[in-house]
Amino acid sequence: ILNFPNIHILLAHNKQSNASANLVAIKNYFLTTDIKILYPKYIPNTKEWGNMAAFSVATRTDWGRDEHTIMAVGVDTEITGGHWQIAKKNDLVVEDSVSNEEQINKTLDWDSRFNIGHFDDPQVTLQDYEGTRYHFADLYSVKINNPRIKVIDIPLLQDKNPDNITLENISNPKRFSVEGIQE
Repeated sequence: ILNFPNIHILLAHNKQSNASANLVAIKNYFLTTDIKILYPKYIPNTKEWGNMAAFSVATRTDWGRDEHTIMAVGVDTEITGGHWQIAKKNDLVVEDSVSNEEQINKTLDWDSRFNIGHFDDPQVTLQDYEGTRYHFADLYSVKINNPRIKVIDIPLLQDKNPDNITLENISNPKRFSVEGIQE
């Protein structure tokens, strides 16, 4: 954003409220860290700076566009007309969204419709998917089997051996405990 103030980034999540929480965290980074002191021209001189769904930096020059610098949406959000350069898709699939075929298809359909027409350049669809697979047919399982997609898979256990649950073998011991995995 500092290098490319006319960039347009979409934050997508299973629910709008979760995407908005990520957006607010980014906005607060501008307002509460040294960024505010080092790059004050990026922060508008107004009382309100965007809302829970979007904000734009003050140095942006393409004000004729509808898209903000960063926008937040949920899978339950109907998007019309927006075009972004980057989409950060975090937890589009959650445990509660894979209990039946209709729910699984809702997420797959939302992602497909988004990918068809919501990038500035349809040949360059920069996307970052992050999430947990909950079902053999969910969005992440479909994406992981697509040869055009580079997958970075971080296993729960470094050696992927379910019989070797030790603190040293846990990929992220700050997040997961031996007891938590064993449950």
